[in-house]
Parts: sequence; C-alpha cells; structure tokens
Amino acid sequence: MGFLERLQKLPESRRKTILWSIIIIIAILFALIWLKNIKKSLENFPKAGVLKNIELPQIPEGLLKVPKEEIQENIPQLSEEELKELEYLLEEEKKKNPQEVGG
Repeated sequence: MGFLERLQKLPESRRKTILWSIIIIIAILFALIWLKNIKKSLENFPKAGVLKNIELPQIPEGLLKVPKEEIQENIPQLSEEELKELEYLLEEEKKKNPQEVGG
C-alpha cells in the first residue's frame, strides 16, 4: 500500500491535521529563509555615508516666510457680545445633540 493510499484511508479530521501541520512547517521554513535573506541584505547594506548621499529637495525661500500680517488681517475680530452669543448657541447645540457636539 502506497503512502497516498494510506493517507486517503485515514479519517478526514486526521487528514486535515496532517495538512495543516505540513502547511505550518512550510510557512516556518519560508519565514526562516526570509529572515536569513533580510539579515544578509542588512549586512551587505553600506552603513557609512548613507545619510550624506541622500539628496532631499530644497524648500524655496518664499515658502519659509509666513505672512503673519496677512493671516491676522483675515481673522475676524469678534466683540464681547458676539462671543457670548456664540457660547450660548454652542451650549444650546450641546443640549440638543450631546453626542454630535465635541467638548
């Protein structure tokens, strides 16, 4: 009786156990080979001067300057009365929908 014939005559649960055991063993072997290759690749990687050889793009000078005056001009200035009205509206909204309003 050949190996496959003996395997076919086993109960299904036993065959599944054998199948999964083989799959796990193959997966472990692949993982070990993969880790070995990663280790070899890292050993061959040139460590010295890696950061020196990186050429990052330069940021144009105009982007580094933030126009603070323009930003402050565009922010609306609210009076005390408007602030109190906004706080009141926020509290009313919290009462209506406590889950939707943050805070």
